[in-house]
Amino acid sequence: MAHDKHSPPHGHEHPEPKDIRNVGGAHEHRDVNVRAVFGFLIILTVVAIVIQLGLWGMFRYLKGSYTALDPEPNPMLSGQRQPPQHDPTRDFPQPRLQADPVHDVNRARVLEDRLLEASPSWVDEKAGVVRIPIEQAMQLTLERGLPMKGSVAPASAPAKTPAPTAKTTKGATKP
Repeated sequence: MAHDKHSPPHGHEHPEPKDIRNVGGAHEHRDVNVRAVFGFLIILTVVAIVIQLGLWGMFRYLKGSYTALDPEPNPMLSGQRQPPQHDPTRDFPQPRLQADPVHDVNRARVLEDRLLEASPSWVDEKAGVVRIPIEQAMQLTLERGLPMKGSVAPASAPAKTPAPTAKTTKGATKP
């Protein structure tokens, strides 16, 4: 089939603008209704103002009833610092937070160090459990080795039995 000069094959060429015709079509005869758009914007503005006034009145009412029930003013509102009229640590319910956590941790570390470095003492004399200083416990572990799973620890030279004292350290068992 031979191609005509005025009928290009589909998808290959674009028709000339003079050949494009919309026989039954026309342009839009109506534009946007400007009156309706402005009417909507005016109604939207009026509704927004009414809502804002309603919220303002509600907050004003709630603020008035709230201040009547709150006898103590907020100390942050005034420029001067006011001392507390009562001790807040006694009024605060349990559990209370630590007043000085750094001091508490340091105190706990000092107590632990004293326990770990103190002289040997009995924990349970009948069971043969004794507390010894950490350095001595490490030395005994090096000498005797760690016990194997499912086996009895090798018998070695008996260790000195320490005399019990009031000070205690990290727990270790007597062989």
